[in-house]
Amino acid sequence: MINEKSAGAVVFRRAKGTMEFLLLFREPKLHYTGSWNFPKGLIDDGESQMQAAKREIREETGLTDLKFMDGFCEKITYTYNKENDTYSKEAVFFLAESISGKVKISFEHDDFEWLEYDEAYKRLTFENSKKILRKTFDFLNS
Repeated sequence: MINEKSAGAVVFRRAKGTMEFLLLFREPKLHYTGSWNFPKGLIDDGESQMQAAKREIREETGLTDLKFMDGFCEKITYTYNKENDTYSKEAVFFLAESISGKVKISFEHDDFEWLEYDEAYKRLTFENSKKILRKTFDFLNS
């Protein structure tokens, strides 16, 4: 089994008197299933989890005006198969607010949406991502 570590964030913005959450869409290709999820990616050698999260969000969305919220950090683990190998992935998610909300997705994704909580929850593909969104929502409303 091959081990990987990733970092990313649940990114939100305040708009029209409510909160909206950023989801990225990836068409099915290579070993990826089509999915809506949060920005995240592999941690490079020598990077901290936070450094990797900031870099990945910048690379995948173009967002640089992020304010990370103290006290929120959630970890998930899962496995997936790629080219006859099994991968064990550990991904850590922070919580970040974007002021501008101006997204420019990279070649890695095919679409994005800012969605209010209920719609974001329905749109997320993976159950572990839905759990993180629930925890995020509770954290922001506590």
